[in-house]
Amino acid sequence: MWQIAVFLIKNQEYTAICNAYRKGALFSIFRAYVQFVSLKENMDTRTSTGKAMFQMMCVIAELERNLIAERVKEGLEASRKRGKKLGRPKVDQTKIAIALRMYESKEYSIKEIVEATGISQGTLYREINKKKLL
Repeated sequence: MWQIAVFLIKNQEYTAICNAYRKGALFSIFRAYVQFVSLKENMDTRTSTGKAMFQMMCVIAELERNLIAERVKEGLEASRKRGKKLGRPKVDQTKIAIALRMYESKEYSIKEIVEATGISQGTLYREINKKKLL
């Protein structure tokens, strides 16, 4: 591995790997099967120093991920306070009603309904399926 920090931050399973390593669950796996060597940091998990460095890098990577998550949450909250609407925009219910009437009349194709109403094909099919379930 060239650089462990990139591996730990970008890998989605890094938290599970680090937690399992800290709890000793991976110790036997590392000892028996895996020998992790980072060329850039000159770290080798076969040594006590390498194991300690690996654990410290896990802690630092977890801290960085938590800080990123906090900043995202703070940014979303600030946007809400400024009155910004977050999430997917609502589809106009009158357009959906018109589209469903057109579909039920059997005079229009799906493509024609989508072009006439301006709703997406996926939304149209979702609403048709909802109506069938009722």
